Amino acid sequence: MKEFLSDYSDKEAIYINWRTFGDNGLSSAEDGNYSVIERFTRCDSKLHRLGKVFLNTGKTGKSIIFNNPHILVYSDRPNVEFRPFDPTGKRRVECGNIPNNTEDEPCELYHFRNKTWEETVKRRLNTTDVFWPDNFKSRTDMNTIKRDFDEHNKNDVENTNLKTSMKKKYRYTILQYNIGNYEKIHEVENPQDDVEYILVVDEPGIESKTFKVIYDESLLKYSKFERCFQIRYNTFKYCSSDTCICIDANTKITKSLDPIVGKFNSGGYDFSLMPHPARYNFIEEMNAWLKMKPTYEREFVERCVEFLKMSGYDINYKGLFQTNITIKRRCKTTFDVDRMTYALLKMFGYDESSIDKDDQIAFSYVMNRYFSWCKVLPLSEQVISSKFMTACMHGTDTPLRKEWLTYYQITHDNLDIPDEKWMFNQKVVCEYLK
Repeated sequence: MKEFLSDYSDKEAIYINWRTFGDNGLSSAEDGNYSVIERFTRCDSKLHRLGKVFLNTGKTGKSIIFNNPHILVYSDRPNVEFRPFDPTGKRRVECGNIPNNTEDEPCELYHFRNKTWEETVKRRLNTTDVFWPDNFKSRTDMNTIKRDFDEHNKNDVENTNLKTSMKKKYRYTILQYNIGNYEKIHEVENPQDDVEYILVVDEPGIESKTFKVIYDESLLKYSKFERCFQIRYNTFKYCSSDTCICIDANTKITKSLDPIVGKFNSGGYDFSLMPHPARYNFIEEMNAWLKMKPTYEREFVERCVEFLKMSGYDINYKGLFQTNITIKRRCKTTFDVDRMTYALLKMFGYDESSIDKDDQIAFSYVMNRYFSWCKVLPLSEQVISSKFMTACMHGTDTPLRKEWLTYYQITHDNLDIPDEKWMFNQKVVCEYLK
């Protein structure tokens, strides 16, 4: 928490909302098991309107004070609320309250307010509230207790993130996702105990020997493509570590990725991304899509070109990233990039219920336009056809065909030859995995 809050040292206060957990259908603490994270794994699909506010007294001094755990006020104007910032860096309209359909934010507080009905009654009748002791004591009739219990008894979706993170601390996470069971599960060769391997799926019953399989039923309300982007641009919803390598599920991990993670960490990089090996700007990318699917993609291209012109973006700017592999940190910058990219994908969609299917332009636009100041470790496409990992034909164990590799200019038999590509409008040397 301290590390997370350090990203907001320039803000007076940060408000983090609750995610309320239900009773999991339990009526009492069974078999003497009082472990909260083992018993209660189902929670609300949306964030609660309330949470807790964290005040940066080093910045505010005594000018801002607590009215209660949820609300700040000005010390010289105690009837005037101070509006804190949310985890995305935006100032709240009012303290705590968020739109009713907010499903997640970069940070949330897990709130096990109820536990079981038996425990709720015992707590309400025998204990009090630190901040409102008199108010709490006056609300001990069973009807009031039941009404409060029902309000917070949310069992909408399964959430195992806390249970996983409390058990073990991993150095980094390798995350893949398999939507519609489209890919064959590529088991990790020689998995490491201190590396977390996660496979997110949208169908129950999928098993793996090396991945922790997370069935995320909250994805089911989205289209297949939007499910992919719900995961790709929200990876830390599933990871317990602070470094995530998100890799397409058609890629098999064959050796430890410690060498690239070590360079990423020791160099203090914000991201590690793969510049496109064959196309350097958005026009080349859009022409490639039109060539493959002329009718299907034309409307997207027209909307994209119109947006680029209106935003004043230089269409000849050289910088296009592939999104089949990314390395990122758990920090505010990552959350900002993810949210902006997802919002742009929705804007490029055909209507309010759809999303654009090509995220390379949207992601690259966000990075080029707003985050070119980030320190990025560029990866060669060689890494996904190396001894460390192998990209396969979809649904098979067959490595990508040689003609594909030739088309993408992977001719690195001699890895002493620099792989130079374009990133942020300049040539850079991309990293190999040797």
